[in-house]
Parts: sequence; C-alpha cells; structure tokens
Amino acid sequence: MRNFERSTIPLSTFLFAVVGAVRGAWSMSLRGFLALFLTVLVFITLGLYWNQSAFEHVLHDGYDTKGTIISAEVTPHRFPFLFDAWRPRYVDEAMSIELRWTGRDGVQRTRRGVAVSDVFAARIVSGTQVKILEIPVRVLDDNSSQPVVVDDAGDRLRKLRSSFDFTFKAGIFLTLALAVFVAWQTLWQPNRSRTQTDPGARRSRPLPVHLMLITASMLGFGAFALVNSHFSQTDAREMLANGKETVADITRVFGEMQKPGEAPHYLIELAWIDKNGQRQVYGPTHISGTFYQQITSNNIQRVKQTTIRYLDARPDVRPLIVADASERQSQDRLGVVAGAVFLAAGLFLLGLMYHQRAVSSGANGSVSGTVRADRTGPRRRWPRPRSALAGNGCGAAGPTRPAPWSARHPIAGLLPQASFLMIEQPLEVPQR
Repeated sequence: MRNFERSTIPLSTFLFAVVGAVRGAWSMSLRGFLALFLTVLVFITLGLYWNQSAFEHVLHDGYDTKGTIISAEVTPHRFPFLFDAWRPRYVDEAMSIELRWTGRDGVQRTRRGVAVSDVFAARIVSGTQVKILEIPVRVLDDNSSQPVVVDDAGDRLRKLRSSFDFTFKAGIFLTLALAVFVAWQTLWQPNRSRTQTDPGARRSRPLPVHLMLITASMLGFGAFALVNSHFSQTDAREMLANGKETVADITRVFGEMQKPGEAPHYLIELAWIDKNGQRQVYGPTHISGTFYQQITSNNIQRVKQTTIRYLDARPDVRPLIVADASERQSQDRLGVVAGAVFLAAGLFLLGLMYHQRAVSSGANGSVSGTVRADRTGPRRRWPRPRSALAGNGCGAAGPTRPAPWSARHPIAGLLPQASFLMIEQPLEVPQR
C-alpha cells in the first residue's frame, strides 16, 4: 500500500490567481459574475466532452491487458486539470490513479491522472492508503490515450454522460439568463440615468452580488431539503402503516469514497415484482453502514434478497427497507432540520438586505432633500471688489485691487461658491 499524493501543478497557482483577480474585479457586478461563471462552465463542458470521446474511443478500439496501480492522488478542487505534455486535460473525478502496463509492442507505458469513479475508489482505498493491485485495463498503443479500467468502465461512462448532460443544460440556461439580464439592463439603464440626473432623486446603495447569491442558494437549498425530506418522511410513515410488503432482489450494493480516511457512503439497488406482475426497479439509494455489513463480507455481497415495503399506488417512490427503517427515519429527520436551518438563515439574510436597502434609501433621500433646499434657497450676496483703496493716502487714483481668483478663472464658476471664501489682505503701497 502507498499513501495518497497531492497533485502539484506549477501552472495552477498562476491561473488561479488570474481567475481570482478577475473575480475580485467583478465582485460587485452581477453581469460580470454570470459571465465568469459561464466561461468556467464552458471549459468544464468541453473537458467532459473530450473525456467522453476519448473514453469511448479506447473502449471501442482498444485491447485488454493487465495494468498495475502504482499510486493515487486526490484531484484538487480549485484547479482540476493535468497537463499531458503541453495539452491540458480536465479530471472529472475526485480521485485519479497512476497505471503501468506493457503493450503489445513490448513498450512499457505509464499514465498519470487516470480518473476513477467513487465506487472503484472505495474498493482500492483502505483508510489513507491505496492498494497496489493488478487490474484488467483496456489500452491503445500510443502516447496520448488514457487507459480504461475495465471494472470501472460502466460507472465512469455513466458518470461522464450524466455530468456532460447536466453542464450542457446548465450552460444553456445560464446563457439565456445572462442574455435576459443584459437586455433588461440595457433597457432599464436609460431610465435609471434620467432618474439619477434629478438632484432630489433617491439613490439606494447596490447590494453585494455575493450576498445575494448566498441568500438565493440558502433559500433554494433550504426549501428543497425541507420539502423533499418532509414528503419522504410522510411516505415512510405511510409505508409502515399501509404499505405492501414483499421480498426484493438486491441487484447491487456498493460504497462510494467521500474523502480518504472517512467512511464510504453506502448505496443499494433493488428490484421487485409488484402485485400486478410488473418488475419495479429503484436505486441507487442510501443505506446505513450497519446494514451494509449485514449483507456483505469483505466488501463482497453475500445476501441476495431483503424485505421491503412500498406504496402500490406509487411504485416510483423510494421503498422502505424493513431491516434499515431506523436509518431512513433518522435521515429524513436530519433533512427536515437541515432544510429548516438553511431556510431560516436565508430568510434572515433576505430581511437584513431589505432593511439595509431601506435604510440606505431613506438616508440618501434625506441628504438629497437637504442639498436641494440649499440650492433653491436665497443666494448670499458677496461684496463687490472695490476699484480703489481708501485710507492709504493715495486718494481715489490709488492702485486698484486685483480681481479675485473666482473672477479670473472661468472654471471656478463650475465649483461650489463656498470654495472661494478667501481673506483678502489690503495692499501695502510704498510711501514716496
């Protein structure tokens, strides 16, 4: 066994710093934030598309052989890219391995950054160490293709297709949202400019974009978790009271690695025949670690069937595993509590933003009204400059006083009059 390694990419620090600088420059602009998020999403979608195409190419044209796992590393979340020579490659899984094999041409090859699914990672990881195993792989005799782990091909291809489909749809939705926002901003901007030219118009301080996004995320996640968990809790109670009981086949049971050193997340897939003779399938769905140990031995499935309860009128609802009912109930309670906490926090932030905006609008309105009253009030009459000095012994023909600075500079008329409060000293005329 070997310990995990951390991916060290020299270019990642520079690129992440650039992205962080751009994000910081646009931190107060929702339009800039959406544009930056769309750019990142486009790169991820292209990376998933290239990975899927290369994966299917090796699966279709490659040949089977044996490969050895040399090491494994956790994919960095901030910069999940590796560089094959000069070409960047997106790593779409939480863990990747390094494989070594000998091809048909007799050349020994090594590939780093071979992504594996969480299901396969749970098989080869023990605590914080990875098992050095010889596994079946499918490869091509070239210097660019990544090998495919045969035992992980189904999970990897399913994950690639679902991830690409999700990011592609999210990119389309975000593009439409950005277009609508730009159009709305373009049409609304002239009216806003005309409003701001009025000195008495109220101007409210714009709300921070990050605070609005955090509030929206908390409200959305809290509402979804609360409603979904409440309905799941109601369904479980109905199954315990009036549900149909039958024996279901355990078609698959497996664990998914979350983080090295932490317990895996266990899942199960079920299939059963309802009272109408129709085959129903559900999964994968969560089970407890205790139930997983009851039906497996050394991570190998030993029990093939289990008793479940389901709703005959709604066969698509998650069934209740009788031997693991307590885990289902505790999971639903946790979802309700977590959803309520996030929803309350989102409502608190929403109220705080509304209060801050109201206070800012009121304060700006009071200041604007004061400025208007000052500007529309009676203007102060300033003394005119005298053309000759008096009381200096020179008489009326004495030297004239120079014009004030405000009269000699035309641009001074654009500045507030209060800036010209000057103390004019009398000129000293030398005695003859």
